[in-house]
Amino acid sequence: MILYRLPNAVVEYATTWGNQLIRAIELNFGNIKSEFDTTYRYTSNGYTGSFYDTTTQTAAVINTAYAVTLNTTVISNGIIVESGSHVKFVHAGIYNIQFSAQVDSTASPISLVWFWLRKNGTDIPDSAGQMHIQGSSADIIASWNYVDQFAAGDYIELMWATDRTSTRLLYRGASSPVPAIPSVILTVVQEARV
Repeated sequence: MILYRLPNAVVEYATTWGNQLIRAIELNFGNIKSEFDTTYRYTSNGYTGSFYDTTTQTAAVINTAYAVTLNTTVISNGIIVESGSHVKFVHAGIYNIQFSAQVDSTASPISLVWFWLRKNGTDIPDSAGQMHIQGSSADIIASWNYVDQFAAGDYIELMWATDRTSTRLLYRGASSPVPAIPSVILTVVQEARV
C-alpha cells in the first residue's frame, strides 16, 4: 500500500496548499479502501449452482455409503457437477450448501437414513444427520445446509446410507396440478471470497 505524504502547512493557507491536502487525503483513503476490500472484507462474486436429480436412487446394500447423483443443472456459475455426483468449486471461497431429498419407504418397518458431506473423497467430520422413516409409502423431506470453506478445484459429494434396502430417494413425475418432484435438489451459493 502506497501512502501519500500530506503537504507541509504554510503560514498562509493558500488554495494550492489546500488542494494538495485534499488530494493527499483522497489518495490515502482510496488506498485504505482498496486494501480493505482486497484483504479484509469478504465479498461474494456471485458464484452459484443449482442442481437436481430426476431418478429414484436406491441402496443395494444396507449401511453402505452412496453418493447422491445430480443429473440436471439449473444454474451453473463457478460451480459444476462432474462424474454425476462431484460438485466442484471453480473458485475459492466460503460457500453455503443446501439440499433437500424426497425420502420414501416401500416397507412398513422403521428405517434409518443418514446424509453427510464428503470433501475431495474424505468425509467431513460432524456433517452427518440421521432421520427415521416409518411405513409403506411414507415420504419425508430431508434437508440440511452446510457452510464451509473451499479452495479452487475442491469438490464435495452429498452422501447417504440406510439400514433398509426398502428406503430410497424417490423421484415423482408431474401429476396435475403438481410439477415433478426431484429425488434430490442441491444448491450452492458463495457467501464470501477468501
